[in-house]
Amino acid sequence: MKRKAIYKLSFKEYLKAMMIFIVFIMICSISFFFYIKKDIENESVNKVVVKTEKQTESLKQYIDIQYRYLEGIGNHISQQDLFCEDNINLIHSIKKYTKLENVGIIDKNGESHYDNGAVKNVSHREYFQEALKGNRVLSAPLESVIAGKTRVIIAVPIYDQQKEIVGVIGGSYDIGDLNKIVFRGIYDGKGSAFLVSKEGQLITYDNAVKNKDFLASESIYSYFAEYNVLSPDDLQSLKQKFIK
Repeated sequence: MKRKAIYKLSFKEYLKAMMIFIVFIMICSISFFFYIKKDIENESVNKVVVKTEKQTESLKQYIDIQYRYLEGIGNHISQQDLFCEDNINLIHSIKKYTKLENVGIIDKNGESHYDNGAVKNVSHREYFQEALKGNRVLSAPLESVIAGKTRVIIAVPIYDQQKEIVGVIGGSYDIGDLNKIVFRGIYDGKGSAFLVSKEGQLITYDNAVKNKDFLASESIYSYFAEYNVLSPDDLQSLKQKFIK
């Protein structure tokens, strides 16, 4: 009887130890997978951040080259009548060396002469008004009356020899071409990416973006809110980061 009691006691202690061991293993496993998952998430986020920073810098450098190119042309054409034949021929040749389309010379009144012979007044356009203040401008997407397509405009002021602004020179990018510039080689062909304004409005996206609800949404903020992609706090945090 005494031996049986000792056996039962030992078996209970064994089961107790095994249960403690199993619980310990479970806790360790859960903790391990939790931290591994967290590490993978952090690594993925860091990769996206690094890729985005590189792509942003690449886009900035590309646009900066276009600014300087147009500024050089502007310095040359300001030495004579803005709309003279030589200047029109010059902006016509710009298309051979850049992806700019519908290059135009604009006087201070907003009258614009394009490389294709079209003439239009653009005094109401925001990009013209900003460039006339002495700013380099990359516009938000707009419907081009000349091209009949959605374009973004790049424009710079034209200065005369006295450093006075006498007009604006600019050209447009087809959204498809801008798309190729922004997303070339990104993520090694995996995943998808898009470019939005700080207001959350979609500017352009690569062909891998297939979500029709996302593409049709008023902004990424409204999409995230409607489909609960982000919590209200996370969405507000995202907006603040965009503004900064």
